[in-house]
Amino acid sequence: FADSNTAQIKLTVQPYKYNRISFVVGVDSIRNVSGAQTGALDPAKGMFWTWTTGYIMAKLEGTSPSAAGGKFEYHIGGFSGVDNVIRKPVLLFPFGELIDLRPEKSTEIVVTANANAWFYNPHDVKLAENPICTTPGPLAKQISENYSKMFTVISVINE
Repeated sequence: FADSNTAQIKLTVQPYKYNRISFVVGVDSIRNVSGAQTGALDPAKGMFWTWTTGYIMAKLEGTSPSAAGGKFEYHIGGFSGVDNVIRKPVLLFPFGELIDLRPEKSTEIVVTANANAWFYNPHDVKLAENPICTTPGPLAKQISENYSKMFTVISVINE
């Protein structure tokens, strides 16, 4: 959300009746090992570690009196093996709605993200114990399992 231009995404989909949306949080392994990328994946954007550890899949930084030194920093990454933090949330539409998407219609799906989810469900992550996570490993994987549940579809407008 540091770049407001990325808060809205326009997609073209095949005509069909849909009841959910899914997306990937992270960068697939092919792009992680394919050399310098451009656009949103440009290393200058601050979401790249190294060619061996790859991209930061999600980043959350802030201040809290619970964190040692008053600051916390989560740069979650890891794209292979047991350290893979790439997640694909599947979000159902509200009330089990089945939305008929057709070329002559315009549809707006509003998704909200609860950043508090980084700290619970299924894993309790306490700032006092773990104020920093900036390398692939078990803690990064736990946090990714948490934040993959932070998204909710709050409305679908199909006109």
